[in-house]
Amino acid sequence: MRITVDIDEPLLDDLLAITGDTKRSPAVAKAVEAFVRRAKLREFGRLIRQGAFEDAFPEGYDPDRPGLLVAEDSASSYGGGGVAPSPAAGEAEGGADAEDDADREAR
Repeated sequence: MRITVDIDEPLLDDLLAITGDTKRSPAVAKAVEAFVRRAKLREFGRLIRQGAFEDAFPEGYDPDRPGLLVAEDSASSYGGGGVAPSPAAGEAEGGADAEDDADREAR
C-alpha cells in the first residue's frame, strides 16, 4: 500500500543509518513492522502476567523442562523424581546392552 507520510529529515536519516537501507520506503516499512511487533509482544507479556495462559498446558507440564510431563504414578517407581529416566544409548529394547546381557546369560 502506498501512502504519504511527513517525517523529519534528521529522523529519516537516522532510520536509514539504523536499518542500513539506502531507500526510504523499505526503511520505513521495517520501522513500522518493528514497532507493531514490539507492541504485540508487550501485549502478550501483559497477558502472561495476568495469567491468561495458565490453562493452556496439560496438568503436570513443567515449563522448566519443555516436552516432559510429570507423571504422578512414575514418581514412586523411579525414586520420586517424577519423570522416568530415558534409556541411554544402547539400553533401549534390542540395543547392544540387551544383546550383551543375553550373551552372558547363554554362557
